[in-house]
Amino acid sequence: MGDTTHYDIIGDVHGQLDMLEALLAQLGYRKEQQGWQQPGHVAVFVGDIIDKGPWPGAVLRLVRKMVDTGQALMVVGNHELNWVRDAYQYQYNPRDFIKATRQHYDRQRLVDEFAAEEDGLALLLEHFSGYAHSLSFWNWNSVV
Repeated sequence: MGDTTHYDIIGDVHGQLDMLEALLAQLGYRKEQQGWQQPGHVAVFVGDIIDKGPWPGAVLRLVRKMVDTGQALMVVGNHELNWVRDAYQYQYNPRDFIKATRQHYDRQRLVDEFAAEEDGLALLLEHFSGYAHSLSFWNWNSVV
């Protein structure tokens, strides 16, 4: 990110994959094999990438790939925080983790998207663990 000249702030995607891809294209990003890229730009996702929309899993994967390749940063929003709050205690028991995640009607689509692929639920748990780890310093009694 040393050559970054622009930060593109993106918030409240809420599982709207088509709208996110259209926005990235409008901002000049190109879909490459390594994910969406725009030289000199870094997308900054300011939370709420999941829930509500039809493709929360695809949005989660897209954002994660951009973060992993250095094309984006992400701040956890209240929807991700709520997911961590609801499922944190079950993260070491995959069956209970999926059950806890599915308790929220919007997150049922998230589970279904990942469940449709081989090792998808393990990948979903990996995404979750990244959120949980980044929030591990919180006093959960203050947010529950």
